[in-house]
Amino acid sequence: MYINIEDFIRNNLMNYRRLTPMIISIIEGILRSNDIDFLSVTGRTKTKESIIGKQRRKEYKDFAKKFTDISGVRIITFLNSDVNSIEEIIKRTFEIDKENSLDRAGSLGTDRIGYRSVHYVCTLGEARAGIAEYSSLCDLKFEIQIRTVLQHAWAELAHDRSYKFGATLPPNLERQINLYSGLLELADKGFEEISNSIDSYAKEIAKSSPVELNDKVIDSITFVKFMTNFLTVNKIETKRKIDDESVSTCISELHEYGLNSVADLNSIISDDAIESLKQEIAPKSVIGIIRLLMLFHDIDRYFSRVNFSWGRIHKGTYDTLTRKYEDKKIQSILKDKNVEIVKPE
Repeated sequence: MYINIEDFIRNNLMNYRRLTPMIISIIEGILRSNDIDFLSVTGRTKTKESIIGKQRRKEYKDFAKKFTDISGVRIITFLNSDVNSIEEIIKRTFEIDKENSLDRAGSLGTDRIGYRSVHYVCTLGEARAGIAEYSSLCDLKFEIQIRTVLQHAWAELAHDRSYKFGATLPPNLERQINLYSGLLELADKGFEEISNSIDSYAKEIAKSSPVELNDKVIDSITFVKFMTNFLTVNKIETKRKIDDESVSTCISELHEYGLNSVADLNSIISDDAIESLKQEIAPKSVIGIIRLLMLFHDIDRYFSRVNFSWGRIHKGTYDTLTRKYEDKKIQSILKDKNVEIVKPE
């Protein structure tokens, strides 16, 4: 039975508008449940005008089958390994139209490096047909596009007509475009290699004994390993988790203080400081613990070398410092540095 494009749109567009956010929600859920990092999952549903315009250009005889991208979702991730992982998840989650799906990387010639991306044409599949909210949508096709951040950057430049990167250009300009798009591809591979190296280093540090760790420089990975061991061995609990921001602050202050290796950090830790940290009045954040260790070791050195950004000191920390320094000395330094003593509420 013949159906014109207007009838097709009238009968189906509302369902496509329902479909797109559903796909986004499903994909975000499965990526998170599989612990896959991603920058964004976005979608769009073609407008009536866009569908009609495409039909005029393509003149599809069977547009009901040919329109596979009325609903489209784009997944932007960070590394090519993430793209590969997402591909496998997409294959398990949806029913794939292999004839219309495309690996853009395989279709580009060696002289047209362009951008690499993967396109899948899918349906929700028969498994969801029995679910009321999906029942009227299961036969609708949609497109999923997977790109890395750098692939996405190149694609946006190539398709933005104001930049004209996607135009047919003189050979010298074509060569330049291929050269720089190739550099983006190399950068993509480089980030992948760096990520793999970091993973290998992290595994090496995770297996390190305290003696082996002692020889390492202080970096984000060795610091977390050291701190985790330190808190566990000394049975010290923190109120806040060790996060990237606190780790970065700690490492910066340790380096300014003059501590560059784990051995250096171990050298300033005294039994008195550890005993103080076990008390309820002592600081319970990672930053507070590291600062107390430095202050307890040499308060003059800390305030003369470290570019600190805090203007308050907890009364518990102050009381801990009085176990080593005279009140008058501490008061004088804090006053000189405009640091206020804050009592617990």
